Amino acid sequence: LHHLSEDTEAQQLSKLDHGKRVSLESQDRMGLIFNFISVNFGRKNSLKEIATLCHLTEPSFSRFFSSNFQKPFSSYLNEYRISQASRLLIETHDPITQIAFACGYESLSLFYTQFRKYKALSPKQYRKAYKLDFA
Repeated sequence: LHHLSEDTEAQQLSKLDHGKRVSLESQDRMGLIFNFISVNFGRKNSLKEIATLCHLTEPSFSRFFSSNFQKPFSSYLNEYRISQASRLLIETHDPITQIAFACGYESLSLFYTQFRKYKALSPKQYRKAYKLDFA
């Protein structure tokens, strides 16, 4: 490394800043989105409502969200809801139905489908497996 540092003909292979630059306005919008989701994940969220909060049209919000989070808003919201449901399954003894509705799912079958998609287990299996790990 010492020899390389003294080499005057060495070329830099990459820039030091690898991250995508995000404007202050975009950072503010992302903060609004995170806060909105953390407070309102348990209820039906309309795209129009969150787009209005960010001072964007629905299509503009969708493009903004996808470009900054590399996934659609609905996918992010489902991931967030499932992570909250996972926490509740572990930390409480609440019935699975109650947890599903508390996390914004209007249908138990949709909740089970989404939970399996992200966790590869049913909510009951997840709760049981986690409790066995710490028993």
